[in-house]
Amino acid sequence: MGVRRKLIGVVLAVVFAVGGTFLVLGAGKSDDKAATNRQQVPMLVVTKSVPAGTSVSTLSETSGLVAVRLVDVESKNVDSLVAVADLQAYKGLVLKADLTTNDPLLSSSFIDRGSLSLAAGGVEVPPDLLQLSFSLEPQRVLGGSLRPGDRVAVVASFAAGATAAPAGSQAKSSPQTHIVLQKALVANVQLSNLAQVNDKTASAEGAPAVVGNYTVTLALSAADTERLTFALENGSLWLAKQPATADGADSRIWEAEDVLADPVTDYAPQVS
Repeated sequence: MGVRRKLIGVVLAVVFAVGGTFLVLGAGKSDDKAATNRQQVPMLVVTKSVPAGTSVSTLSETSGLVAVRLVDVESKNVDSLVAVADLQAYKGLVLKADLTTNDPLLSSSFIDRGSLSLAAGGVEVPPDLLQLSFSLEPQRVLGGSLRPGDRVAVVASFAAGATAAPAGSQAKSSPQTHIVLQKALVANVQLSNLAQVNDKTASAEGAPAVVGNYTVTLALSAADTERLTFALENGSLWLAKQPATADGADSRIWEAEDVLADPVTDYAPQVS
């Protein structure tokens, strides 16, 4: 019995030793695999939210706006830039979409300013409507804050003599202003090819100041396309954002004497 017990003990010891060896080898392989997965590589990211239209010059020259972060090799996009110096290859271009904190900068992140669409994809335009584009200064399009899908009122203003004088009158007509279209669909908004960026006036968020025009495309009926074209050729336009809740029922033709004589509207704050 004693010899048998000793033999059993020896066999068990050998089994445990072999099993332990396999466990150690397996653990070593797991550690090697984990180390591979944890391998980190550099990737260039923005350190704060940056809007579409921000120039490459602003990104590279504004202190702290971009930084190199180490990320797991498996999570790095193959198109990612890896150093600030990589931005030089895209000088003269701008961001084509908004970026948020820690978003990577990719080779596909940039676009020519003249081709920049301020809202990717635009909106679906009803098939029975025409699309008409025109160029306006930033202050005439809410500083460029309009986006595809917005609804706008089109305000046309004509100088004296541009419109017909009252019947039987020899005097020239006075300047007139009127909303000629209401709740027109904005199909697209783009920076025109003439637009440039003044990087010296970049805001704290790194957004450059736009110097130039915006090209706005509206979706209109055939009659309203003609009406708007006439206003563009003979007067000047302003676009006012007009959500569905806005009331345009009191619109009228305004002349100088009306503007000065009518009572001033009091916009009392709404109490919630």
